[in-house]
Amino acid sequence: MLRSLRDRWRWRAARTAADLGELTAQWLEGRIKSHPALIPAAGPDEETTGTPELFATLLLANRCGYVTDFSQPGCRDVGADGQWWSQIAAVSGFVTDPDVLNRLRVTAQTWGLNIREYRCTYLGPLPEPIVVTERAYQAHTWAGRARAAREVRWLWRGVGRPAVRAMELAWQVTLAEASPSSGGILWRALGEAFGDPAACQRCACTPYKPCRERGCWLTTQGGETLCWSCAWGHPGDTAPDDFGDGDQDDDFEDFWGEPEESECDLCGAPFCDFGRYCTQTCEEADAPDPEHSAVAETVAETVADPEHFTVLGEDPWSTAPRT
Repeated sequence: MLRSLRDRWRWRAARTAADLGELTAQWLEGRIKSHPALIPAAGPDEETTGTPELFATLLLANRCGYVTDFSQPGCRDVGADGQWWSQIAAVSGFVTDPDVLNRLRVTAQTWGLNIREYRCTYLGPLPEPIVVTERAYQAHTWAGRARAAREVRWLWRGVGRPAVRAMELAWQVTLAEASPSSGGILWRALGEAFGDPAACQRCACTPYKPCRERGCWLTTQGGETLCWSCAWGHPGDTAPDDFGDGDQDDDFEDFWGEPEESECDLCGAPFCDFGRYCTQTCEEADAPDPEHSAVAETVAETVADPEHFTVLGEDPWSTAPRT
């Protein structure tokens, strides 16, 4: 079964890590049927949706800057094969905001959690991943393994190119409890770390108090933290992702008319238009006239910033908080 047209366009329209976090949260909620890293039409595992603390924490984390790609609750029990299985609560994902990364570091130190963090640009020695599942007292699965840029691109295949680039440069962070009997402190710790989400600078809405009935997420537009409605000029319930409750591809065509796919000449984002750019910002950034290249200069300064591409000199595995 192929991923629906609506799902494909939603993932391809993602431009930032915040967009990917919101789409992942909607996939967990069942509002999106497919995830790029999984087979089409495959929803989250039953152990994820059936564990209230885990489920609520994943929604919170994804909407606050920690884009998760793996999680499991802690348990100890006899499996279907008659062997003794033991697994610890763990979660891994991607972080692009240094403030969010520092929150996770402080949380790990405060609550006594195991943490692994790395970037694709780091070329130093890597620690051993964390054993998160044991079968018959033997290591069975691991978390916290470093992913190369090629693997990151494969994981987020089908996503807009700017968002994939953000994931390549992101910190890959894994948190795990010390033992299966820790009592679910990982989810309480993350709930405390992300308990105060950012708000839109115009309408003051948050992912948990949205300004739209079907939800609203935060993104960055012109240096401001804005919700989807304020950033793209679709207040109320008139945003283009309101396709109704059905999962028919016809919903997409009925709303947009006869779609003709195109991609922005600058960022590669897909859109239905006859022009060359998805937004006026991209058009100005790609303009040859220096008077209209302010955005392009900002992008060039970001690319030239050693912070983004220099190999880390310090030990990235320390759990000590950084300021």
